[in-house]
Amino acid sequence: MSTNAIVGPLATLLGEIQNIDLAIPALVIVGDVVGLRERIAWFERGPLAGRRLLVARARPGLSAMAAELRALGAEVLEIPEVDAVSFGRGSSIDKALARLHAFRGIIFGCAAGVEAVLSHVPTLDLPVIAVGAAAAQALSGHGIKFVVALRGACQEAVGEQSRLFQEGSFLLVTAEEGRPNLRNELTKIGAEVEAVAAYRYVYRMPTAPLPPIDLVVLPSSSAARTILSGDFGQALLALPMAAIGPQTAAAARQCGAQSVVLAEEDNVASLVSLVRSMMGKL
Repeated sequence: MSTNAIVGPLATLLGEIQNIDLAIPALVIVGDVVGLRERIAWFERGPLAGRRLLVARARPGLSAMAAELRALGAEVLEIPEVDAVSFGRGSSIDKALARLHAFRGIIFGCAAGVEAVLSHVPTLDLPVIAVGAAAAQALSGHGIKFVVALRGACQEAVGEQSRLFQEGSFLLVTAEEGRPNLRNELTKIGAEVEAVAAYRYVYRMPTAPLPPIDLVVLPSSSAARTILSGDFGQALLALPMAAIGPQTAAAARQCGAQSVVLAEEDNVASLVSLVRSMMGKL
């Protein structure tokens, strides 16, 4: 979102705003605090200042991607809003947890899975594996130790821990939609995995028209499918898009996206670098 700041004494302020569109919301700040503007207006000088980005979401919680882009000065819209609803007693996850002793370990791919499982059982007496920082933080928040935290669900991240998955069967906790990419990568390295849904996501798309968007940022294949499928996504398909990995780019193109650029590496830092590069060229 572009902003326009006018600084001056009250006596000349009226003349300064003659050429400003008065239909635009405005805030008037009076007093000594105005003198601090140059010290706190770092966001106006960021490399993405004046850019409006849409970051696609597939899971609830804080978005590291969105936070990094805001720190660079961008206005970030996180869409859709996402809530996780855990399945109750008698569900598939409830039955799987009743035979937890039969598994070599349990794999959590996100924070929602941790919360869902702990609503059924208070403790986990088997090796616990986290995939990604959000799952690791959720486990730590409950005082649960994990044997390893994979840095992500991509082929490289899973392959780094291939020896861990060579013996026994593992319970993979997923959403109702599953985690097909993660499950496939685990299967490729020889892991025996039983995926069980423990919760479902509820998505809320905006009902009001969106303001002009400079770039759509796709941090996962599931986020790409969520944002681009259906009526809401039709209005986005012609916009330029930045994707975190080949599976995400492929999912976007399958939904009809016309201009998708792939980050060099399958991680947040590489995607942020791509966004900066693309915004510098537009």
